[in-house]
Amino acid sequence: MKRNPGERGGRRRRETAGSPPPTARTPAPPTFSVPPRIRHLQAEQLAALTESFRAWYARSPRPADRNARGRIWLAYLAIRYTGAKLGEVLAIDERTDLDLPHGVVTLGTGRNGQGRRRVHLPADAVRAMRSHLEDPATRSAPGRIFRLDQGFVRRKFYERADACGIPRRLASPEVLRASRAIELLRGNVPLPVVQRILGQGTAGLTARWLDYRPDDVRRILEAYVLADLHSRTSARNLFAGRVAHIIRGELLSEIALRTPDGHRVVSVITNTSLDNLGLRQGLPVTALIKAPSVMVARSAVPPQTSARNVLRGRISAVRDDGIMAELILRLRGGTEVCALITADSVRRLKLTAGDDACAVFDTSAVVLSVAPTGSGPVGPDPRGR
Repeated sequence: MKRNPGERGGRRRRETAGSPPPTARTPAPPTFSVPPRIRHLQAEQLAALTESFRAWYARSPRPADRNARGRIWLAYLAIRYTGAKLGEVLAIDERTDLDLPHGVVTLGTGRNGQGRRRVHLPADAVRAMRSHLEDPATRSAPGRIFRLDQGFVRRKFYERADACGIPRRLASPEVLRASRAIELLRGNVPLPVVQRILGQGTAGLTARWLDYRPDDVRRILEAYVLADLHSRTSARNLFAGRVAHIIRGELLSEIALRTPDGHRVVSVITNTSLDNLGLRQGLPVTALIKAPSVMVARSAVPPQTSARNVLRGRISAVRDDGIMAELILRLRGGTEVCALITADSVRRLKLTAGDDACAVFDTSAVVLSVAPTGSGPVGPDPRGR
């Protein structure tokens, strides 16, 4: 076997066909449901089954038992983390198909290398495989470690499931394959990449593990709308978020907006505008505040004021022409707020770049707009009523 991986291995892994990029491994809330007909293991069941195999292997009473159990343990790891078919795993030749220094296993039996794929293994699986293969008790003939009887492997899967309380119907290699696919998809690995990892001919075969119900579709569409709005918040004084709450009065309503960065912006609009826009809790909206309506307080602590909107940040730029001055405050998350005040106020308050400050503006200065098309921006009644 090759020796310990070096720094070059990281780069090689990222270039491996069929391997998800590192950023795709970040867990994310699932945006799909699994069809009821699909048998699969939940995350806690996968963890329990893996620990059952690990403990069973570690308890081997004799070298011969350790050798036999280790072969099953390696086969389980290969299916667990590649989603390969049982037949593909049992065809692995550890001498040519396992590249543990780079954490890669080659699967498939196509002629002249066609149809074969290289799949990345996680570090824990690589260490476990290396530990067994380098164990003096390993006495299998070279190239034969994975050559096991399918029926025998299935029986051991059922035994380990019994040991940790998992129903046998969920302990087959096929269920483990489906579980790996769902795990990758829920980890935001693109469907075509999952298709390549599993060696499936079409993305349609992989998509059978997905089911987008009406609620899923609604959440996805709203998430895309909000992401599109948020991508435009580099425009000064434009906040994108969702309606956090609505307080309706006899003539006016208070609308609170919460942005992805945690900023809260409050607006007061007429009830007519509220009804025309169809505003409701959770709806994506944008809030626009004109620069002359923004006041600035030189303080890291929000000042006591009757204004409902106070946003803490740091002054990143000050530009003045001797009469008026433009101040840019950078808030948490990178959102910028522009204030237009007199140059005399800048000198009197000694406002300079790098100072902690607060942007202050009233609810009547906030103009709301519904995404993506809406009925136009809404703010205070232009007639003052």
